[in-house]
Amino acid sequence: MPTTVRQDTEDLYTWSSIEETFENVADDELLTRRVTVFDDGTILDDAFMEILRSRVLRDNPPDGPGVHLWNTITFEYDATGAETRRTVEYDDGVIELYSFTNGIRESLEQFDGDPSDVLQGQAGPGVRDWSSIFTEYDHVSGLITHRSTEYDDGVVNIEFFTNGIRESFEQFDGNPRDVLQGQ
Repeated sequence: MPTTVRQDTEDLYTWSSIEETFENVADDELLTRRVTVFDDGTILDDAFMEILRSRVLRDNPPDGPGVHLWNTITFEYDATGAETRRTVEYDDGVIELYSFTNGIRESLEQFDGDPSDVLQGQAGPGVRDWSSIFTEYDHVSGLITHRSTEYDDGVVNIEFFTNGIRESFEQFDGNPRDVLQGQ
């Protein structure tokens, strides 16, 4: 696979280098990957399937200047180029997982720490006063329909929305898993 590298040696742009990798397909060179290193240390890593972007990774290396509030952002796309998933890992350990259908946001899961530890009830207190937030959106309008927030102290808030406007709010005290399962 041929690779090209461009360097901004005269510091004319906001990036310091761009590396592109191509694949030969039927006498055409198709871009399969582009890695851009920006002047602030941020790295943008684009993957392409045929001519459509399939994955994007934005990396703010912890050993670099750390100019953003996040460490990494990963975007994933389907065969039509519509976003299917986005993962954001913040400097403070909070993780957000977005899901999309036909490019429309369907859900957002937020975790104060490693998601598998939080879901198994093994995570210690994180930097926020909540351990997880789950938000669902209408698959047509993209408006919020439901949100559940589990706090570190065991309190659970459950909210329902109509046309993006909160219609009901319930708060439970006790073991969140028992409350959510109706026990």
